[in-house]
Amino acid sequence: MRVASLAFAGTILLGTAPFDDASAQWRKRAKEQPRSQTPIACTAGGGCAPIAPGCRIETGFTPDGMLSGYDSVVCPLR
Repeated sequence: MRVASLAFAGTILLGTAPFDDASAQWRKRAKEQPRSQTPIACTAGGGCAPIAPGCRIETGFTPDGMLSGYDSVVCPLR
């Protein structure tokens, strides 16, 4: 019983050990692709899209005051 549990623990440890080559490749790929600094809002009518410069994202609410689960985009008047 004890030998079986030690063998099982050993396989778990080997399975969760980090693979240096794979993690190094992942880090290299992540550094090559710069992320966009444009904020993205997911609205009820338009789906998810980048917002215009100068606008901000706020939490969306339904008419009765409950959270809608969508974003609201608020832009200043021009």
